[in-house]
Amino acid sequence: MSVQIDMLLGIGAVSALAGVMVFLANRPGRRRRREMQTVLLASRRAARPAWPNHSVFISYRRADSTDIVGRLYERLTDDLGRGTVFKDVDSLGPGHDFRAQLDASLNACSVFLCVMGDRWAGPADAQDRLIDNPDDFVRIEVETALRRKIPLIPVLVHGMRMPAPDFFPASLNDVAFRHALPLRSDPDFGTDVARLLSSIVDHLESRPPPVMPERMHP
Repeated sequence: MSVQIDMLLGIGAVSALAGVMVFLANRPGRRRRREMQTVLLASRRAARPAWPNHSVFISYRRADSTDIVGRLYERLTDDLGRGTVFKDVDSLGPGHDFRAQLDASLNACSVFLCVMGDRWAGPADAQDRLIDNPDDFVRIEVETALRRKIPLIPVLVHGMRMPAPDFFPASLNDVAFRHALPLRSDPDFGTDVARLLSSIVDHLESRPPPVMPERMHP
């Protein structure tokens, strides 16, 4: 079934796609709904523009939100293309200086996702917060995005609520005034990620590509 759909979309047969949709709409039950979703997803992927590599940068702390960020990355790459989305583990090449790769990806990005859970600032039982360390990579990533005026979307996970400005180091205070979106677990995950995707695409379509390189590290 999926092979036939891909062939139809590959040749741009809009009328044939419409015929497939009519055929599936007349089939009964749950299988019909699944097949219609497959057709719609395939058509959306075929029609999507080719965004530049690393247009979307996912910033997160592994000890805070690795689980849900993995799901988010899979969904974003399905809809936007794998090269479009930067996530450290999946996007950093082995054997290269990861600092240089982060610099390049931040210079390329047009939308910055700041994923925040209840351990984003660091372990709750730690004497000193990680985010208060000027050399903390999460802090450096967010500072760079703010300095470059990249559209920054706080993505709140695991029940996190947007903290007050004094929760952040002074250089990150502006995060508290950015409109945040929740990303909840099932059954709300699909709805939340669709809303996030819509916001990302709006930014990608309205923001010109970056032209001036800037290094994250001196």
